[in-house]
Amino acid sequence: MNAKEYATFCEQRDEYPVVIERNASAAMDTLEIVAAAASLANQVKKIYRDDGGEITGKRGDSILNHAEDAISGLEALINYIKMSPEDQARSPEQTMPQGAHIAFLTLGLIGEAGEIAEKIYYAQLTEGGEISEARRLMLAKELGGTAWYFTRLAAVLGYSVEDIFRINAEELRGRMARGTILGDGDDR
Repeated sequence: MNAKEYATFCEQRDEYPVVIERNASAAMDTLEIVAAAASLANQVKKIYRDDGGEITGKRGDSILNHAEDAISGLEALINYIKMSPEDQARSPEQTMPQGAHIAFLTLGLIGEAGEIAEKIYYAQLTEGGEISEARRLMLAKELGGTAWYFTRLAAVLGYSVEDIFRINAEELRGRMARGTILGDGDDR
């Protein structure tokens, strides 16, 4: 199956809950948490890629700031979840009149990527970092889940998968030409 056939297949089973548009507190708190966690993951990746494995200075400060953001979002989500349904109904409603579909697809993509991270984490703990054949199949299935959300999110944003590949390849070629593959910033 090629990317275009897969995109058509994905579009046929695209569903999302409308309720996210009415009360988006849990969704928005979760997006805050995962955005901070993604920033943490990127900073830690750069510690090993760019900084020789040492956490110092600006990078350490950035990690602390993102960790505090994640904790703040987590605390807000926990407080919201602990509320009774009646209190949730009385709380100021955080709405998402635009972009509910994008938020849902983003949460799905992050959720699937988190499942990949979880399986890799447990492989490190229980299999000494080796990936068993059974775990490889589990990872392939989770990668399939990320592919579905990635494909649908690209389509909702008006891009094909091929467009995303082309845009990314152009970005990487530009960074290579400028010698900025390593480092920080989207537009380096």
